[in-house]
Amino acid sequence: MDYSPPTYPRCIDWPTPPTTFREWVWGDPMRIWQERRCAFCGFTDRLCRDHDHATGLIRGYLCIGCNSAEGFAPYTHKAWQMYREGCNPANILGIEEFWGGQGVTIVKGPDDTWPRGW
Repeated sequence: MDYSPPTYPRCIDWPTPPTTFREWVWGDPMRIWQERRCAFCGFTDRLCRDHDHATGLIRGYLCIGCNSAEGFAPYTHKAWQMYREGCNPANILGIEEFWGGQGVTIVKGPDDTWPRGW
C-alpha cells in the first residue's frame, strides 16, 4: 500500500454524479458520494468535515490525518492548493454549506442569505 503523500486530491478521480444527484439522494450527498473515503488521500478512515476558516464553507470530508495536515500545509503545497482552490467535493458537487461549529451545518437559504438569526 502506498503511504506517500498524494500529488493531487483523490476526489478528482471519482466518477462525477449526474446533475440530478442532489435531487434524488436522501441524506448528505457529499458523504454518500465520498463513500467513506477521504477526499484528499482516498483512504477509508474516520472522517471529519473540513471547512475553510476564512469563508466558513464546507469543502468535504477528510480523514483525521489529512484534516490535521491541511491546517499545517503551506499554501504553496501544490496538492493542498488544488484542494483549497476548488478541487474538493463541495465544489465538484455544487454544494454550498456553511460550517456551524461543533458538527452543525448551516445551509444557505434559497435567496443566498444567511438563515434568520445570523
